[in-house]
Amino acid sequence: MQGYCKALQKPRIAVHHGVWRDLIRHIGKQSLEEHDDGSRIWTFPTSVSAVKHEEWEMKEILAHMGLMTDTQVGRSDTAREITSFHIAMGYWDDDDLTDLKVQAFVKVRPDGVGFNLIARVCAFLEFTRPMDSRDGASEQPDWYAGADWSLDWAQDKDLEKDTRYARHLEHKRWVSKRQGITWTTAQNNLTVGVRVFAIEAAWEDRLTRLGVNNAKTRDVIRRQAIRKTLELSDVVLRHFHVATQRALNGLYRLCLTTSPTRAPSDLNSAGNFWAQ
Repeated sequence: MQGYCKALQKPRIAVHHGVWRDLIRHIGKQSLEEHDDGSRIWTFPTSVSAVKHEEWEMKEILAHMGLMTDTQVGRSDTAREITSFHIAMGYWDDDDLTDLKVQAFVKVRPDGVGFNLIARVCAFLEFTRPMDSRDGASEQPDWYAGADWSLDWAQDKDLEKDTRYARHLEHKRWVSKRQGITWTTAQNNLTVGVRVFAIEAAWEDRLTRLGVNNAKTRDVIRRQAIRKTLELSDVVLRHFHVATQRALNGLYRLCLTTSPTRAPSDLNSAGNFWAQ
């Protein structure tokens, strides 16, 4: 429903941002793993406050990692490195060497980013709300050579998200090695289905990787995400009913203007039918 109705596009985005802002704030507060000096191992700079979060483009992530400077020269150097990476990996040919391709690559924004600055780990964070069907969802991709291809709804969405950002993470590793500042990368997808299923084992694994080392706290974070999804999804349903009623009222008015010869009782009956 929400994926196809244009009237629900803005409410859907608002729900996504509302759940994610609350979720990344809780992860940041409860990621308690520390270095020997008492500082937190993981930091989440895109979580600004309880009411604000940011989505960083690639240039902001690279700058935070110390892999580019936000100057004209630095941006030009980064554009050349992006081009060199794609050519070296065989992803682009001569026809792809355009500024638009570089700009599209740089403007990609994950929902959030976490950093372990001491160990030099950059983790992309993604929150998704897919249709939580229990059936295997995706077709077997060309690169998969096994005989047992079958994904559930959460694994299918994970594969989609991992594929979306795989080249960007590979680029981080490539350019950091080239500059002599080797970084590793990771991606952590946190998923709550639209019918509010959330696979506990997956949440346990991803939250543990992000330094949330208390099992009860991980469970609380998962349950809070589910509850927040329910609360804000109710807002989307209200917008859906409003949009539907407006559409039906418009159709009823159209009937009134295009059928002047019909008896008022017939028109009222038509209106009652559409209002059911």
